[in-house]
Amino acid sequence: MNGEQIKNKIPQIRSALFLTGLFLEVLFVLIDKSRLSNPYTGVCFRATFLLFLTAMLLEEHSKKEWILMVAVLLFTFFCYRWTGKNDLLRVAVFVFASKTVPLRKSLLLLFQETLAGCLVIVFLSLTGLFGERSVTPVFRTGGEMQTRYSLGFGHPNALHCMFYMLLLMGMYLYDDRMKLYHYLLLLVANGGVYALTNSRTSFLLGILSVLFAMLLHYRRRAWMYAAGAVLVLIDGAFSVECAYMSFLWRGLPGSPFFIRADQVLNGRIANLYYGTEAHAGYIESWSLFSSPRANEYFDMGWVRFFYWYGIIPGILAVLLILYLLYRCQQERDFQALMLVVSCCTYTVIEAHLVSVYIGRNFCLLFIGAYCLGARGQAKGKVKVLPGDEGKAPIDRISRREE
Repeated sequence: MNGEQIKNKIPQIRSALFLTGLFLEVLFVLIDKSRLSNPYTGVCFRATFLLFLTAMLLEEHSKKEWILMVAVLLFTFFCYRWTGKNDLLRVAVFVFASKTVPLRKSLLLLFQETLAGCLVIVFLSLTGLFGERSVTPVFRTGGEMQTRYSLGFGHPNALHCMFYMLLLMGMYLYDDRMKLYHYLLLLVANGGVYALTNSRTSFLLGILSVLFAMLLHYRRRAWMYAAGAVLVLIDGAFSVECAYMSFLWRGLPGSPFFIRADQVLNGRIANLYYGTEAHAGYIESWSLFSSPRANEYFDMGWVRFFYWYGIIPGILAVLLILYLLYRCQQERDFQALMLVVSCCTYTVIEAHLVSVYIGRNFCLLFIGAYCLGARGQAKGKVKVLPGDEGKAPIDRISRREE
């Protein structure tokens, strides 16, 4: 095999490395959701990191791309050395590597593997081979004991959460085939899962996401992107205010709005302050780049992100999402708007997407495709001519198919 043949195979090798790493990352998520014990999580993450790093380095990059990559990797490496958390560094390498594979191909793999894994977990639970079918503790403050079905996922909220994630990915992937009755069936399915789990957050956001997707499918307007960006900013601002107001307990003087919001959110706001002795989540526990001691778990994903990784990384994450929405507007990808805004709103209440598990956050694939790829690449509109196979997407812009 001569040098030219090897060079022609590099794109295939790149794609295989990234997809293998993605497959493993999703597998780790399924293992975690099933409550199986994995004592080698750190080793597994290092293995996928090497796969993504190799895929990233095998891609040909322009000078501008190299400057961006080095800057981002240095910043995330600094965050890793400062806090001891390597999550941002792993995510950065994953995102840079993800643009080597078409968005739809990567997302379809993630969707199909997640769906198959969830069905296996449910099957094992229903047959009694592994996992609990239901739990009957006291749910919600002041509530009574009730039976809620988890079907192998450890907690009913986790079951409905995974259904919601599959719902979002499915509506995006199959948008061109969707009819009105499909959306109605999804609403019915969401209600059926709610009957099992009694999980209000995923149920209500599931309804809103389906209606939003249906609206964008039949009636698309450019102003909707601006509305989505405003909603993302509101999500962030509300989360910051919740972290500040979390010391307000029921019965104490304070904002009636946030006390009522805390009741609606089942004590999530107050838990930021009162859930741990260190008041993890309260805004005074935040710092510019976080600290090694910031390792507590709680709901409210945006607050967790600022607490775990720091104020500056949190602000940069919000700006990156706004830029992602801008790129979605350029590409006229309305369903991506639905998906990203839904995930941002869901993260206000739940922290599923703020995790050490990369395979949970499929929005990262959109960042790689839209924020790093050439215009038109994410939706497969870039014409790759002979001799361009090894070139970075940014170098193909001038030869884009009209």
